[in-house]
Amino acid sequence: VPEMKRLCGNAGVALIFEPGFPKTKLFGSARWIDGQRPVIQMSLRMKANDHFWWTFFHECGHILLHEGRDFADDQPGEPDAVEAEANAFATEILVGRMRLEQIVSIAPKSKSKVRLLAEELGIHPGILVGMLQHHEVIEFRHMNDLKVKIEFKKP
Repeated sequence: VPEMKRLCGNAGVALIFEPGFPKTKLFGSARWIDGQRPVIQMSLRMKANDHFWWTFFHECGHILLHEGRDFADDQPGEPDAVEAEANAFATEILVGRMRLEQIVSIAPKSKSKVRLLAEELGIHPGILVGMLQHHEVIEFRHMNDLKVKIEFKKP
């Protein structure tokens, strides 16, 4: 977290971590203070590294692609065009759209294959598991042990 905050700060972006708000489905938000200073705010709603990194890069996409606009990403259903752009940005950063399409088409079903593909991609296997679950290649209850649980430190 300190390194992420430092790198974001060097790029002019404030990065804030907050516990999730009760009765919301909010993973993260991207907004601009006074229309000039970008802020990414993240919760640990699902408490796993796949959601964490997806949310981070999705919100980075909003900051880079949709300057001056505010987003709170908790909308159910199909994404609108702006959300789809942020999703595409996160996909491209994490694995690349073309590579993800290839991986989805081969439908890796074993942990060893997922680990091998993740190593080739330079990402944690849990991130790839989350993407494969999202694309319905594997069931949501499978391979969750490859994900890393994330929690806020208690003061």
